[in-house]
Amino acid sequence: MSPMRISRRKLFTCGVGAAAALALGSAVLVSTRYMVSSKVWRTCPPLPFGVADGAAASIVEGLLVFGGYGSSLEDCRKSVLMFNGHDWIQRSPMPTSRWGAAASVCGGSVYVFGGYPNSSAERYHVADDKWRVLGPMPSLIQGQGLMAATVGSRIYLFFRDLTYEYNPESDEYTQRANSPIPRTWATCATVRVGGEDRVYVIGGHDSSKGDGTDANYYYVPSLDSWSTPQPNAPYSAYGVTRDNPVWKNIIYYGFGHKNPDQFFKQMYAYDPATTEWSKLPVASYERDGVACAIINGALYVVGGRNKPVNQFGLTYCETLTL
Repeated sequence: MSPMRISRRKLFTCGVGAAAALALGSAVLVSTRYMVSSKVWRTCPPLPFGVADGAAASIVEGLLVFGGYGSSLEDCRKSVLMFNGHDWIQRSPMPTSRWGAAASVCGGSVYVFGGYPNSSAERYHVADDKWRVLGPMPSLIQGQGLMAATVGSRIYLFFRDLTYEYNPESDEYTQRANSPIPRTWATCATVRVGGEDRVYVIGGHDSSKGDGTDANYYYVPSLDSWSTPQPNAPYSAYGVTRDNPVWKNIIYYGFGHKNPDQFFKQMYAYDPATTEWSKLPVASYERDGVACAIINGALYVVGGRNKPVNQFGLTYCETLTL
């Protein structure tokens, strides 16, 4: 699910404050707001089959999970699963099988980009449950582990140190300012701070290090510019909650993997307005390569893997009311 796994697979070469103020970008500011909490994770109905490295999106009807792999890395799926709060329902499959894709909602459609082994872009029209294959993606961002986020009528794609703006109306890509560090498999989330739309990219696999990072930066589409380093995530990991995990302008960062074989089940909340991190309850199952979405104030974390080799997709589904 990650560039580290890529090297093994040989596939590709994507509350209240802390006790003291800490230097921005060099240490973690973690509040104690959630250290004592009545919030608990609960188990929801498992996936009908194992899925790792699927992409997810939140729609009015519920949570959608696209593709992923099952019994092995080559068991690529084209399935589309929807959780309506009670049951998993299979919807029309994607035209192509893939894992490690990115998904983002824009208008009444979900756009799915990249992945392995297919690096195409496809549009899923939710209302009529139909798919359309789009034009080719730029070759530089074709791969697994890329991140996507919607701002207004545009979708922004992040892969390694590259940033692209996608226009759904014209089906065209425009390259934008490069990110400060090259990452894939990071938390990618859209928020609005002080009247400014931002896309945060937190954690992920830093290809310059060959492992997970705790780096935290944001991109401002209106300025086509990247921020200076923000307060680091509480731990370094990739394969974290990647799919726009935002509720009421708070970003949720958790799960993931760090080389060689450490998996996480921690969860933290980041407030971009105050730049504070808060600790949330620990989940039941450590894993990375999860799909996630927030539905009506509840975070759902689905599937993933818990082995660095001989990995396979999991059926776990856990939810935390925020």
